[in-house]
Amino acid sequence: MRRAVSMAVLTWALLMAPGAQAAPGTAAPAPAKPSAMQPGMTPAATPAPAATPAPAATPAPTATPAPAKPTAPVQPPTAELLPGWKPTATASIDVDSKKKIYVGDVLRVRVAVIARAEISVNLPTSLDLGDFSGVGRPAVRTERLDGDKTKHVFTLRIAAFGVGQVTLPAIPITYVVPRKAYKGLDPNSPVAMPALVITTKPLVQQISSVLANEPHPQLKKNAPPVEILVEDRRLKVILLIVAGVLAGVALGFLLFFLIRRRRARVVPPRPRRPAHEIALEKLVALRSAGYLDRGEFKPFHFGVSEAIREYLGNRYGFDSLELTTTELMEEMQPITLTGVAHDELLKFLLDCDLVKFAKYIPPLADAQRIVAQAEHIVHTTKHIPRPVDEDDKGSGDDKDSGDDKGSGDVPTTEARRG
Repeated sequence: MRRAVSMAVLTWALLMAPGAQAAPGTAAPAPAKPSAMQPGMTPAATPAPAATPAPAATPAPTATPAPAKPTAPVQPPTAELLPGWKPTATASIDVDSKKKIYVGDVLRVRVAVIARAEISVNLPTSLDLGDFSGVGRPAVRTERLDGDKTKHVFTLRIAAFGVGQVTLPAIPITYVVPRKAYKGLDPNSPVAMPALVITTKPLVQQISSVLANEPHPQLKKNAPPVEILVEDRRLKVILLIVAGVLAGVALGFLLFFLIRRRRARVVPPRPRRPAHEIALEKLVALRSAGYLDRGEFKPFHFGVSEAIREYLGNRYGFDSLELTTTELMEEMQPITLTGVAHDELLKFLLDCDLVKFAKYIPPLADAQRIVAQAEHIVHTTKHIPRPVDEDDKGSGDDKDSGDDKGSGDVPTTEARRG
């Protein structure tokens, strides 16, 4: 019994030893559980203790490759730039031809950078402008130059809020050059190219104050009262009204004079031949012209009417051709006619006007009667001069009896008025 216990303890110690662990992935044998020996049994080679249920076997881990040898972190190059790769930057203030710059005026600052075409040039997002303040966003313009160079122009709009000699600090410009611009740097190196910085020179600008009595501002004294003169326009208005009235009166007299002069009847000159001879010749010519045979009633009546109108004007001394029928009868009203009445003369003129203007076509008998009536008017109203006696010739007076005076057919005013 004691020997069996000793064997069990030894087996457990061997199993728990560090060098006696089972290989990974295999189940370790469980220690044999001691069993009680019956009396009379000799100790013999006891079999290995029964295996107790082992935990579930875990999958064998896969072999991982050995880690690579760590490298040093990438550092920016410390080599210097080759000659000709560093850009040049200049800055200038454009005052737009202003003689003085006051507080709050907007100025333009032009930053010009000349660099190779392979260099990337930029303006920082935020700038330290000192006593100046940026207005709006900068404008960028790029221009290609000879010799594989590029000119970058940055235009900034700034406003000053200081007085006197105000300094604009140096403006930084960032640029990035390719790897080949560094001396002794491998072009295939994975090192990232850093951003380099160049700056312009500071600029000084004179800023004036809006106060007139700088540097010791004081309020101005109160101005004395000013007399306000109000123009009296009453006299001017009265004069304008009077001038307008006088101009209207003058214009009225001028129009009256022109109208009266236009209406003035021009007395036709005394015809060389008696008026009735001229009228009768025209009527005979109208008869022989063949108007009635061709049915041309309108020109026929027009000629008859014009012959009688001309005869009346020459016979009684007024311009009759430009008068209407009504105006003609007004001129004939104060004249005493012999052999024909005023109503008969008016009817004759109206019959002619009916054919002339109303396009009336009269019968042939009425057309022949109208020319006969015209000849009757001429014969009954013609002027027959009185024979001159011997006594009249001796006295040298040239007088006519009846309603005429002097030679010719034109009567005097006393004769026309009766």
